[in-house]
Amino acid sequence: IKLIGKEAFSCCVQLRNFVGQPVVVQHSAFFNCINLCQMDLSAANTIEENAFGLCFSLNKVNLKSIVLLQNNAFINCSISSLRRPKHFEHDWKQLKDQQHKSTHQFCSVQPRKIKELQLKIKAVVRAL
Repeated sequence: IKLIGKEAFSCCVQLRNFVGQPVVVQHSAFFNCINLCQMDLSAANTIEENAFGLCFSLNKVNLKSIVLLQNNAFINCSISSLRRPKHFEHDWKQLKDQQHKSTHQFCSVQPRKIKELQLKIKAVVRAL
């Protein structure tokens, strides 16, 4: 896998692990994949804006081959371990400051619960 296209896996809340070593990860490719916790980015040379935004479970990132890292690529993740090239210039402090620090869980509806949720909403509407 060389390229992960724009919004390719956006909002795939069931995605936990991604097998493959992409070279380019386009805009919002994994945006809001809240359960994504494992991905090998060691071959990635380009990661575009919001590629991993809101990936709360992503905590280890290897960017040893990075050449272009756009702003907000990892906004609101939980990165605690970051491997990066020594001579690649980037605002690493900004990346650290953008990490998810809240202790509360964001609301997400799992696909298998949608029917149950719809029935509860109908019951509430009937009661009104």
